Amino acid sequence: MRIAGSLALAGFACAASPPNGAAAAVEVAKPFPVENPGPLIEEARPPPTNERARLETACFASPWHSRNEGLGPKPLSDQTRERLDLLVRDCKDAYPDQGPGRFATPFAIPPPECHYGIGRIYFEYAHYPESARWFLRVADEHADADVSVYGAQLYLESLNVLATHAEPPRPECKQLLGRDAQRFACRWCAKPDTRELCENLRRIAKELASDGDGCEK
Repeated sequence: MRIAGSLALAGFACAASPPNGAAAAVEVAKPFPVENPGPLIEEARPPPTNERARLETACFASPWHSRNEGLGPKPLSDQTRERLDLLVRDCKDAYPDQGPGRFATPFAIPPPECHYGIGRIYFEYAHYPESARWFLRVADEHADADVSVYGAQLYLESLNVLATHAEPPRPECKQLLGRDAQRFACRWCAKPDTRELCENLRRIAKELASDGDGCEK
């Protein structure tokens, strides 16, 4: 029952697509302000306490505006907001007294897939600050999950759009892009079957003059 429910809810998240298909981006003539990105968006990362948090706060600020109108955020329909509310509500950790694999509701899915699903919806609607927040949670909080690599890739892609198209510019996103590409390379390049990913991560880190080839000990 739990497995079937998980698959159904995961499909529900991935089914979210921009309204009216791919042509919806053309209809966005001016930036769309995000009135309420959701109660857990601000809780996705800790409050600013150091340089890293300062960069994240500046880069992930909502709403964002694009100098290229076609890349700007699209309105979230009521139905899409309901999907997000459903995912946030059912994205439950395991009961601490019942051991791993026992989730709060029959339809709950593991946090890595749930966080990825939330990020994916925001990504499809070009709400890149929000998608970056959630994908970073996937990459950092669930580094051992299979979906973490995909979350890291879409996190970097979200950062890239913000770093190159945001108006006014967000240089903090470029700094995070270089640092985290290097950090992810150090994490995953030692694992098998990651050659293509490693080449991309190291190329980004080198182009953005991040901390170089060294990894933290």
